Amino acid sequence: MSFAKNLSLIHLLATIVAYGAAIVYISYLTKDDIVTWFRNSQHRLNKNLRAFTMQEKMSNGKYQTVQGIFDTRCENIDEARIIESAQISSWVADIHGQSQIAIYEWG
Repeated sequence: MSFAKNLSLIHLLATIVAYGAAIVYISYLTKDDIVTWFRNSQHRLNKNLRAFTMQEKMSNGKYQTVQGIFDTRCENIDEARIIESAQISSWVADIHGQSQIAIYEWG
């Protein structure tokens, strides 16, 4: 089974809330914002640790994006942050166009 199929959104959100992820406010979320955060953790990524974002457009028109590293072996969030933004770039919109969850490959 793929990582995305194993990942339960409810379990993920519960874990992030329990983890106490930092909330970051970025008025315009871009590819650079996402990639820079992952690059700072890139040395830790391996076959068990996967980079992901999960995004939702809220009723107030703003976006909430959970960015994190998921440990597929333990099925837990290793590190995460919550980004609230008023707008998102076209790249961010495209990467989440088909699914709430995007998985990033590094290598």
